[in-house]
Amino acid sequence: MFTPDDSRSRYVRLVVTVGTLLAVVGTAGAFVVDPAESVPDPVAYEDTTELGLSSETDEVMGGNATVPRVQVFYSQLQYVVGYNGVGSFVTSLSDGRTERQFGYPLVAYVETFDHRSPRATDSGLLSATRSGRYE
Repeated sequence: MFTPDDSRSRYVRLVVTVGTLLAVVGTAGAFVVDPAESVPDPVAYEDTTELGLSSETDEVMGGNATVPRVQVFYSQLQYVVGYNGVGSFVTSLSDGRTERQFGYPLVAYVETFDHRSPRATDSGLLSATRSGRYE
């Protein structure tokens, strides 16, 4: 028979109270943490797993042309994926396979041409001096 004043009932009440307090603090903590603090910084493009540029296109560009590059951190992939061209990144998002394989994008950085003096090559491709920044 359960009596409210015995030592076992006090122990049960204490355990329930502590459990409730831990649940409240844990739930409130999830709303206090700023997710922006855990956003990874861009890496050197050479350290990415590169996608989005065929060997034929790479040969045509011949080292003197460039395309804006994108770095993406995915939720289910430990590697940073690097896309050659914004179009290849957009295409990969719309095909549905990328999310199944890599998860959803956590953060994406796009290379900018700020302070790079972009110009067109003789064949009409884009060329820019110095390496770009990711924003």
